[in-house]
Amino acid sequence: MDLSQTNDYLILLIVGTGILFTLSVGLILFFARYQRKLLKQQSEMHQLEQQYNHDLLAASFKSVEDERKRMAEDLHDELGSIFSTLKLKVDQLKINNSEDAIEESKKIINTGISSVRSITHNLSPHGLDMFGLPTAISDFCHKVNQTDMLKINFYNNDKFADLPSDISISVYRIIQEMISNTIKHAEAKEINIHMIKNNDQMHIKYEDDGKGMQPNKLKQLNGHGLKNTESRLRLINAEYNYQTHPGKGLKLNINVPLVNHEPAKN
Repeated sequence: MDLSQTNDYLILLIVGTGILFTLSVGLILFFARYQRKLLKQQSEMHQLEQQYNHDLLAASFKSVEDERKRMAEDLHDELGSIFSTLKLKVDQLKINNSEDAIEESKKIINTGISSVRSITHNLSPHGLDMFGLPTAISDFCHKVNQTDMLKINFYNNDKFADLPSDISISVYRIIQEMISNTIKHAEAKEINIHMIKNNDQMHIKYEDDGKGMQPNKLKQLNGHGLKNTESRLRLINAEYNYQTHPGKGLKLNINVPLVNHEPAKN
């Protein structure tokens, strides 16, 4: 093989190597770009799934609250009017001499009216729409205090006039569920609730003096209301954390953002 042929082979080898190198780099860049695109699509799909789950949860809670409100209105209108009319009729029967029977009937009717009012309040707290979140929570705490099961102290800075309605109902239900859990499981004697609102966020501190528990035991309470509580907290984009230890009660700190808040969709 002469020098000319050797040079030709060398040139072909160099050109072939260059082509293979170029193809290899091209394939690497192609797969790298494809992988980035795939990861981006997966991220977008995950975000869409999270948004869908958020919207589905919001719609579910709104549907429950709407149904509660409808049932409360029906109960209030139908049973309330029936009991009130019946009470008037019993009053008219005083012309007879069955005073004891009449008085006993009136007591039963009054008990029925109170029960209807209590049920409708739990289904849909009317004070929430009429007087705002602090008044509704204060009213609920007052009713619990009257039972002598425990003492609830509620403090707020009275700056809640412009609070979005979906945040109001969520916070009301969260506090309601936390109090219910404390009564059922904590063996507490006292609850302190602090609720402070400024321009861009609301801070809530819930604290009981109950028996507490190991922090890793909290997850086991999901069947007792905490699951609903955490779902409502996520729905309003709240940041929250629990603090609990045996013999030291339970604390729940909540921060609810109010800037650029979008109400739950239908």
